[in-house]
Amino acid sequence: MKIFITGFNGFLGKSLRTQLSKECEIISLVREKNQIKSVANILEVKGDLKNPKDWIGVVKDFSPDYCVNLAWDGLPDYSLKKCSENIKQHLDLLEILVEISIKKIVV
Repeated sequence: MKIFITGFNGFLGKSLRTQLSKECEIISLVREKNQIKSVANILEVKGDLKNPKDWIGVVKDFSPDYCVNLAWDGLPDYSLKKCSENIKQHLDLLEILVEISIKKIVV
């Protein structure tokens, strides 16, 4: 099973990492590479949800079956402005996932 994960270095992502990395091939969208210590089946792609042009090609080539979207920019800023920015980025992400025919999405 191939999984595309955003927010993999965050609070929830770190917990998920140990479970999924045992059984799945993973591509993770990260702001800084080399944050995951030598796990062979995890590919890190540098980028963020603001700039999908930087990573969409690599994710398409990976051809994931599932997406787990745990990203949320700017925590602990819960202002209306920051939440609105995040929601727009996540809607754009959903459009991309539909375009590349992801089977299941967990948000």
